[in-house]
Amino acid sequence: LAPYEPTMHVVHVVETDVPDAYAEAGLDPALRLDGSTKAKLEALLLDRAAEHVPSSWTVKAHILTGKPHRKVCDLADEVQAQLLVVGTEANRTLSEKLVGGTAERIVRFAPCPTLIA
Repeated sequence: LAPYEPTMHVVHVVETDVPDAYAEAGLDPALRLDGSTKAKLEALLLDRAAEHVPSSWTVKAHILTGKPHRKVCDLADEVQAQLLVVGTEANRTLSEKLVGGTAERIVRFAPCPTLIA
């Protein structure tokens, strides 16, 4: 029996105001992060993860741009995630409380079980 070697993907999505029609068509005229900025943000994610994840785990950082729920679900599908753990923001607007925020949309569209922490 092979030893269990978990991989954790830590993700941050820089939300952009791309209309749904653009996103559904695969068009993303969104903010583009240059390589240096993206590398710094990925390093920050890895540093934060190292504080909470066993050193024996492989951790990969992803900085993405676009609609957060779409990008997280797409990445989860791409890496064949077995579980998503999603945090919520305390500062939600009234419309987000009524219609649902990013975490609720991720649960709705996720390709695997999702835990909201």
